[in-house]
Amino acid sequence: GGAAQPTLQEVACSDDASQRWSFVQSQLKHVSTNTCLDAADLHSPILYTCYAPGANTKQAYVLHENGWIELPRGFEDNGRIRIPASCLDTHPEVAVSAVTTECDAASKQGFEWEKLWPEVPIETRLYREALEANHKTAAGL
Repeated sequence: GGAAQPTLQEVACSDDASQRWSFVQSQLKHVSTNTCLDAADLHSPILYTCYAPGANTKQAYVLHENGWIELPRGFEDNGRIRIPASCLDTHPEVAVSAVTTECDAASKQGFEWEKLWPEVPIETRLYREALEANHKTAAGL
Protein backbone atom coordinates (compact mmCIF):
# COMPACT_ATOMS: atom_id res chain seq x y z
CA GLY A 1 0.00 0.00 0.00
CA GLY A 2 0.86 3.66 -0.22
CA ALA A 3 2.28 5.84 2.52
CA ALA A 4 -0.15 6.97 5.20
CA GLN A 5 -1.56 10.45 4.63
CA PRO A 6 -1.27 13.09 7.37
CA THR A 7 -4.44 13.19 9.45
CA LEU A 8 -6.37 16.24 10.53
CA GLN A 9 -7.00 16.83 14.22
CA GLU A 10 -8.89 19.40 16.21
CA VAL A 11 -6.51 21.12 18.64
CA ALA A 12 -6.37 24.37 20.58
CA CYS A 13 -5.21 27.32 18.48
CA SER A 14 -1.61 28.42 18.81
CA ASP A 15 1.10 30.21 16.84
CA ASP A 16 2.60 26.86 15.84
CA ALA A 17 3.58 26.62 12.16
CA SER A 18 1.62 23.36 11.87
CA GLN A 19 -1.57 25.41 12.15
CA ARG A 20 -0.88 27.75 9.25
CA TRP A 21 -3.16 27.53 6.21
CA SER A 22 -3.51 29.57 3.04
CA PHE A 23 -6.52 29.83 0.76
CA VAL A 24 -5.61 30.43 -2.88
CA GLN A 25 -7.73 29.70 -5.95
CA SER A 26 -10.28 27.65 -3.94
CA GLN A 27 -7.61 25.44 -2.35
CA LEU A 28 -6.90 25.21 1.37
CA LYS A 29 -3.16 24.65 1.58
CA HIS A 30 -1.41 23.49 4.73
CA VAL A 31 1.62 25.77 4.70
CA SER A 32 4.20 23.67 6.57
CA THR A 33 3.58 20.48 4.56
CA ASN A 34 2.74 22.18 1.25
CA THR A 35 -0.26 19.85 0.89
CA CYS A 36 -3.93 20.59 0.26
CA LEU A 37 -7.09 19.68 2.09
CA ASP A 38 -8.61 16.87 0.03
CA ALA A 39 -12.12 15.43 0.55
CA ALA A 40 -10.77 11.93 -0.20
CA ASP A 41 -13.60 9.50 0.64
CA LEU A 42 -16.03 12.42 1.29
CA HIS A 43 -16.17 11.53 5.00
CA SER A 44 -12.66 11.98 6.36
CA PRO A 45 -10.66 14.77 4.69
CA ILE A 46 -6.90 14.31 4.38
CA LEU A 47 -3.86 16.35 3.46
CA TYR A 48 -2.77 15.37 -0.04
CA THR A 49 -0.50 16.55 -2.82
CA CYS A 50 -2.00 19.68 -4.34
CA TYR A 51 -3.35 19.35 -7.87
CA ALA A 52 -3.38 22.31 -10.23
CA PRO A 53 -6.17 24.67 -9.09
CA GLY A 54 -9.46 23.50 -10.58
CA ALA A 55 -8.12 20.08 -11.59
CA ASN A 56 -9.57 18.16 -8.63
CA THR A 57 -13.09 18.91 -7.35
CA LYS A 58 -12.20 17.29 -4.02
CA GLN A 59 -9.71 20.11 -3.39
CA ALA A 60 -11.96 23.02 -4.40
CA TYR A 61 -13.50 24.68 -1.34
CA VAL A 62 -15.60 27.79 -0.73
CA LEU A 63 -15.09 29.96 2.35
CA HIS A 64 -18.40 31.53 3.37
CA GLU A 65 -18.74 34.78 5.34
CA ASN A 66 -20.44 32.89 8.19
CA GLY A 67 -17.31 30.74 8.67
CA TRP A 68 -18.47 27.64 6.83
CA ILE A 69 -15.91 25.79 4.75
CA GLU A 70 -17.85 24.08 1.98
CA LEU A 71 -16.94 21.52 -0.61
CA PRO A 72 -19.57 22.40 -3.24
CA ARG A 73 -21.38 19.70 -5.10
CA GLY A 74 -19.61 18.50 -8.19
CA PHE A 75 -19.09 15.69 -10.62
CA GLU A 76 -16.18 13.52 -11.70
CA ASP A 77 -15.62 10.89 -14.37
CA ASN A 78 -17.92 12.64 -16.88
CA GLY A 79 -20.78 12.79 -14.38
CA ARG A 80 -20.64 9.15 -13.31
CA ILE A 81 -19.39 10.14 -9.85
CA ARG A 82 -21.45 12.72 -7.99
CA ILE A 83 -20.03 14.70 -5.12
CA PRO A 84 -22.67 16.10 -2.77
CA ALA A 85 -22.17 19.52 -1.21
CA SER A 86 -20.75 19.22 2.30
CA CYS A 87 -19.10 21.34 4.98
CA LEU A 88 -16.24 20.67 7.35
CA ASP A 89 -17.61 19.81 10.78
CA THR A 90 -15.47 19.27 13.85
CA HIS A 91 -18.47 18.15 15.94
CA PRO A 92 -20.80 16.17 13.68
CA GLU A 93 -24.20 15.19 15.02
CA VAL A 94 -25.00 11.57 15.61
CA ALA A 95 -27.03 10.24 12.70
CA VAL A 96 -30.74 9.90 13.36
CA SER A 97 -33.14 7.64 11.56
CA ALA A 98 -35.79 9.31 9.47
CA VAL A 99 -39.17 8.01 8.41
CA THR A 100 -41.76 9.35 6.02
CA THR A 101 -45.19 10.28 7.30
CA GLU A 102 -48.08 12.51 6.33
CA CYS A 103 -47.26 16.20 6.65
CA ASP A 104 -50.28 16.85 8.90
CA ALA A 105 -49.17 14.11 11.32
CA ALA A 106 -45.62 15.49 11.46
CA SER A 107 -46.93 19.01 12.00
CA LYS A 108 -49.15 17.84 14.90
CA GLN A 109 -46.05 16.32 16.52
CA GLY A 110 -44.33 19.72 16.36
CA PHE A 111 -41.91 19.01 13.52
CA GLU A 112 -40.84 21.98 11.44
CA TRP A 113 -38.50 22.10 8.47
CA GLU A 114 -36.28 24.88 7.29
CA LYS A 115 -34.90 25.00 3.77
CA LEU A 116 -31.16 25.62 3.74
CA TRP A 117 -29.49 26.34 0.45
CA PRO A 118 -32.49 25.23 -1.59
CA GLU A 119 -31.45 24.10 -5.01
CA VAL A 120 -33.73 23.91 -8.01
CA PRO A 121 -32.51 21.57 -10.75
CA ILE A 122 -31.80 23.43 -13.98
CA GLU A 123 -34.40 21.32 -15.79
CA THR A 124 -37.09 22.41 -13.33
CA ARG A 125 -36.03 26.06 -13.53
CA LEU A 126 -36.09 26.03 -17.35
CA TYR A 127 -39.49 24.29 -17.37
CA ARG A 128 -40.96 26.90 -15.00
CA GLU A 129 -39.50 29.76 -17.05
CA ALA A 130 -40.98 28.28 -20.23
CA LEU A 131 -44.40 27.93 -18.58
CA GLU A 132 -44.25 31.52 -17.37
CA ALA A 133 -43.21 32.77 -20.83
CA ASN A 134 -46.06 30.81 -22.45
CA HIS A 135 -48.52 32.19 -19.90
CA LYS A 136 -47.40 35.77 -20.61
CA THR A 137 -47.61 35.17 -24.38
CA ALA A 138 -51.10 33.68 -24.08
CA ALA A 139 -52.24 36.54 -21.84
CA GLY A 140 -50.95 39.09 -24.35
CA LEU A 141 -53.01 37.69 -27.26
